[in-house]
Amino acid sequence: MNDVYLSSINIEDFRTFGEFSVELPAAPGLLLLTGTNGLGKSSFFDAIEWALTGNIRRFTPYVSRQGNTVIPDRDYLTRNGADPDSHAVTLQFSEGESIRRSASQKPSAAEVAALLARPGRGQITDLGTHLAMTHFLGQAERQRFTSRESDDQWAALKGPSGVDRLELIRTRLRGRSTTIAFNNRVKAEQARIADIEKEIADWQGWQAQLERLRTAVRAGGGLSEGDVLSGARVIEAEIVSIAGLKPAGISGETASQLLARLAGLLDTGTKQVSERVARLTGASALIERYQLQAGLAREDSPNLLGARQQLDDARKATADAQARVTNSNGAVTAQSEVLTSAGAEIGRLEAARADLVGQDELTTMIEAARAELNAHTTALDEQRRLLSEADGIISAHAAAAAEEARLQSIAAQTRADLDMSSRLAELIAYARDRQAELSEAVSAAAEVKGNYDAAVDRRQRLSVSIGEQRAELAEAERHASAITAAVAAIASHIHEDDETCPVCQANYPAGELKLLANEAARSGNARVAEITGRVEDLAVQIAVVTQRIDEISPTLARPTSLEPDASRARQAASDLAAALRQSLKADDRDDLASLAVSRDTAAQSQLADARGRVVAQLPTALAAEQRRATATTEIVQLTNRATAATTRLNRLVAEGRDGRERIAARGIPTPTVDEIGKLLATRRGELEAARKRLGELEGDAAAALAALKPLELQLVARETELANAESAQNNAVQATQELTRQWITLGLAGTPNRATLEAAQSAAEKAATDLALLGNALKGLSSLTQDLLLEEEMATVLAQMLAAGGDDGVNDPDAYLKTLQSRLQPARVALKLSQDAQDAINKYTVTLGERAEEYNREVLQPLNERILEFNAAMLSTPGASVQFKANKRVDRTDFEMQLEYDDQIENSLLSGRKVPPQVVLSEGQLAANGFSILCAASTAYRWSRWRALLLDDPLQHNDIIHTAAFVDVMRNLVELEGYQLIMSSHDRAESDFIARKFDAAGLACTRVLLTAPAETGVVYDPPSFNVAAGRALSARTGAASATSA
Repeated sequence: MNDVYLSSINIEDFRTFGEFSVELPAAPGLLLLTGTNGLGKSSFFDAIEWALTGNIRRFTPYVSRQGNTVIPDRDYLTRNGADPDSHAVTLQFSEGESIRRSASQKPSAAEVAALLARPGRGQITDLGTHLAMTHFLGQAERQRFTSRESDDQWAALKGPSGVDRLELIRTRLRGRSTTIAFNNRVKAEQARIADIEKEIADWQGWQAQLERLRTAVRAGGGLSEGDVLSGARVIEAEIVSIAGLKPAGISGETASQLLARLAGLLDTGTKQVSERVARLTGASALIERYQLQAGLAREDSPNLLGARQQLDDARKATADAQARVTNSNGAVTAQSEVLTSAGAEIGRLEAARADLVGQDELTTMIEAARAELNAHTTALDEQRRLLSEADGIISAHAAAAAEEARLQSIAAQTRADLDMSSRLAELIAYARDRQAELSEAVSAAAEVKGNYDAAVDRRQRLSVSIGEQRAELAEAERHASAITAAVAAIASHIHEDDETCPVCQANYPAGELKLLANEAARSGNARVAEITGRVEDLAVQIAVVTQRIDEISPTLARPTSLEPDASRARQAASDLAAALRQSLKADDRDDLASLAVSRDTAAQSQLADARGRVVAQLPTALAAEQRRATATTEIVQLTNRATAATTRLNRLVAEGRDGRERIAARGIPTPTVDEIGKLLATRRGELEAARKRLGELEGDAAAALAALKPLELQLVARETELANAESAQNNAVQATQELTRQWITLGLAGTPNRATLEAAQSAAEKAATDLALLGNALKGLSSLTQDLLLEEEMATVLAQMLAAGGDDGVNDPDAYLKTLQSRLQPARVALKLSQDAQDAINKYTVTLGERAEEYNREVLQPLNERILEFNAAMLSTPGASVQFKANKRVDRTDFEMQLEYDDQIENSLLSGRKVPPQVVLSEGQLAANGFSILCAASTAYRWSRWRALLLDDPLQHNDIIHTAAFVDVMRNLVELEGYQLIMSSHDRAESDFIARKFDAAGLACTRVLLTAPAETGVVYDPPSFNVAAGRALSARTGAASATSA
């Protein structure tokens, strides 16, 4: 089976693409897709990957969770604006095979693998992994081999290399589930052997114990069970009576059961009596505490009565001291009011004297302020007059400028009307041309209308005729078939020498009857041939008439196609004329062109005059503007000064008025400065005497307050002492109640007292002595019942043997022992078989592990060498290369990447460090190594008939990959290895360079340029082919034409 090549790609509404189609030479060569970032270069490769595998690896983590789709394809694959699920991709290959994938058409992975894989390859379980390892190189980081997880890398390598089946067998034989199953099986069989051995040991132990018990019973003697039961019940009654316990009321007990229960009952009684003795011993302290608390709980105790009397005395002394402090504070307050009144009077007199002195000064200041205000007002009036004159000149100039603007607007409108008049003339001429063309088309259509109608009518008649002939032909064929079948049936019964007809019984010479039958069988075909000829003649005539109709139809349809243009031209001319007429305010009789010219001339003349007037007034207006600015500034300054002077004058007048009002309000009749001075001296003497008296009163108040403080502290102390005494009395009452409750809890009556306690202690000690005597009696009775215990033990052993071996085992213990021993040997044989099987599998997996080591030598080592070769050929700074290694484990093979340095010394120094390449190399170096890995895997693992590389902008890290070296390697792959390359680039100059290199080598190169995004899909230039690609396409087209011919 030959290699296959992609011959065409068709993309429909896929991501950024709308309708995209490109045809390729079905031979080694290059398809180069160029476009800026964001136009859809990566989506182009996504489309090819999706068509082949049904998914896109770089989107998988985002659109699915644990194998379940969470985002449907239509949400991220269907182009925005297109119908949901309308996306589709079709890939056509060189041998006529095609793969089309859409929402409704989903080719299976087996079908695609059958097309791409080489014969004898075996089943491909994961086509996407194979293609990602040997065909696709994406831009996304997760699409690079060096950025994947180690398990994903190992899965990608072992598939194309062919070691996946070996790894699958090894995993299944030595995997965790298989190992656990073997271990569980061995443990189960070991447990079964242990159970059998335990049953044998238990049975032998029971036999020996039973024999020992029987020997002991035969050798001993003792009381009967009735005697033991009688003595035990007497002891039980005495224990219950002494310890105060409830009778058990149990019937049907054996002697040993009763003795065991009595031992427990005796222990319980002894424990209760001992606890009572201990509690009564501690009750002596309770009596002493009760007597102490009872004395403190009395209402007439000396402590409580003394505390209450001391509190009453302290309250009386404190109340007397508080009355003295209140009286002293009242005297101080009254004297303070006298002192305040004297101070206020002195202040009033001083203020009055100050107001009288200030009135003379204010009169002088008010006169000066009025003079200043008058000067500012005169200067302000002069500046306002100058401002008014400047405003008049400026307003005149502004009016002239406004008139100029109005005339300029009119001139612009008249110029627009003049332009509209020119366009109207052009539209009228265009409408006349379209009307003339329409008239010619109408005349031509009228000339051929008759011929067209005749041809249509003739075709209709011919169609009716051919329908009739075809019906007649069908009937003739049916009739001929029936006759032929009937005559053939008759002729089959007529022999060469028959002379009598089997139908009509007529006689014919020998041989003639057979000849007539054969001729009759063929006679029906003549009529069929005749009708068939007529049908064919009618079909030829219909074709000729139809051709004539097709020739005439364009002439008849031409007026219809020209009518819209002519109508639009007429309407446009009419609309423009109406608009111009409205703008010029003209009627239907006016000449619009002349009117537009005249009005434009007049408007331009008026505009020129107005501009002259504005220019003449400009110097005067500018001078006026300057004067206006100066006057405005002066007015502002003078206004501020006048305002300040007015404010100062108003303030002075107000101060004078306020001073006079304050003097009048104080009620001093016709005061003078000297009189007020004498009153001030008198009032100041009175103020000093009042201050001296206030000091004396404040000393008395302080002394009274000092005497009150110790009394208040003493009162607080007496209140605290009384509260403590009352609290102690309440606590003592509660303590006596609690001690009485504890006394009753001990089972003693009344309140705590010594006589009751001594009587209770004597009774408890007597009960303890009695129980000890009963214990001795119970031990003596138990020592006389050993034979009964041996019989019960024998019954227990027999019950265990009966549960284990049944009646047969109890009747013949030796036979049951042999049965158990016979089950032991098969169990040991089964265990040996399982252990041998596990050992065999372990040895076989060791052999498979050695095969994994061979994989390192035979598969990974050549691949590593090829990676080094590609890095050396393409990388501008090879330095370090990624190398692969598979590490053998018991149940799996772990894959890891290592770095190998070109410099041998550096490699020997750094090889011991287990540092992943991802933390040593830069992103650019990782991407470049990923490209070398793809090329190495593609050339080393030739599993596919489609030898191709699909590279999404591989030179984006061109500081690492040497561009010229890269192109040379790609050319060699095409020319020497027969590869088909599909590549993209964001750099137009880079694409031109690559295309020139392929042209120089005479290799096929097809280029597609993506230009801009659009609502209907990305816009692209038609594919361009170099000479070699064009030659290959022409050869394929010629071969296809020859095949169809």
